[in-house]
Formats: sequence, C-alpha cells, structure tokens
Amino acid sequence: MLAAKEPKALATWNTAKGLFDKYISPDNFTLTYAQTMVVPGSPLNIDGKRYKNRTDGETEQQKVYKDFAKWLDKDMKENNKVKDGYEG
Repeated sequence: MLAAKEPKALATWNTAKGLFDKYISPDNFTLTYAQTMVVPGSPLNIDGKRYKNRTDGETEQQKVYKDFAKWLDKDMKENNKVKDGYEG
C-alpha cells in the first residue's frame, strides 16, 4: 500500500479504495476485509475436451463459468461465518 501524498498516488488510491473496507485509508493500513475478483482462465479443458480459444464452444464454456459463479456465490453465503467480521 502506498501513502497517498502525491497526486499520482492519490489517483491510484481513489481507483483501488472500493476494494477495501470503509476503515482503511492512505493513513490507516489496518485491513478488516478486501474484495477480490475471480477471473477464470481460458480456453477451458473440460472432461478431456480442450477448446481452441474462448470463442470455440462459447456457449458451453459460458455455462461452465456461470455454474461456477453460482456455486461460488452459494458457498460464500453458506460458509462465510466470521465472528465480528464482514459477512457480505
């Protein structure tokens, strides 16, 4: 993390601050939680079928991504039991 004293550093902070809890700031680096993004790789290799690129079998690949996103959402809601922490 960088201290946002210079304009360029402040611009970087303003871009990234939405990924952190409301208590973190350029002067307070104590982190309660952070948001992340899961970006799946491609092309997929599913049950021995390797797609050539992300548009090859796009419908089938998108279904895998969507099913995974649904599973991940359900898993996070069921298993995110942090006492006194963020339960988003």
